[in-house]
Amino acid sequence: MCLDFFDKISKLDSKEYIESFILYSISPVIAEAKPSVTLNFKKDDNDGYKNWNEFGVSFIKNLGLECMDLRKTNDYIIVLVYNEKLIKKFIDHKDVKEFLHKVGYEESDNTYTYLSTLKKRYKLYHCPHELGIFLGIPLDDVIDFIQCSKKKCLACGYWKVFNNYDFAVKKFKQYDDIKMITAKRIIQGVEISSVVNEIKK
Repeated sequence: MCLDFFDKISKLDSKEYIESFILYSISPVIAEAKPSVTLNFKKDDNDGYKNWNEFGVSFIKNLGLECMDLRKTNDYIIVLVYNEKLIKKFIDHKDVKEFLHKVGYEESDNTYTYLSTLKKRYKLYHCPHELGIFLGIPLDDVIDFIQCSKKKCLACGYWKVFNNYDFAVKKFKQYDDIKMITAKRIIQGVEISSVVNEIKK
């Protein structure tokens, strides 16, 4: 399915290509199954860098989502695309706030304060491990990964699972199913607005 999908969108014009690629990548966020995803656009990758700036940002806004540059160079850009309501829900857990405070985040009721700190730490540490929390990874798994836990890795998919195997596998399948449906509809030539509406349902 993935090969067919990327072959299909490679034949589209720049705007359709970048919108189809973004839609596929962020579909779990649109479906509210995931609070955020990161996207990487390079200058030498189908003009992804240029097309993101020209079409991508407005596309995200039209979907009712938010985006923030985590790192931007002359050659590539790494973007966090997020559902503000969902990401706030993840951050607002007491244990999550306590953990983030321990690693250098100012306690706040403002989600953007946390995201601004994440951006600063992303520049300092290349890719800080607490990013996983913002992506919807359970705190226990984030902590075990950071601490190089001696626990057995139970599964490896969208993240390394050290706890609650059943929950993680169910989540992995949910993300995969959403992305598969999205890819299938795009391959079938369904209009992007219709695909978005189906994902939301």
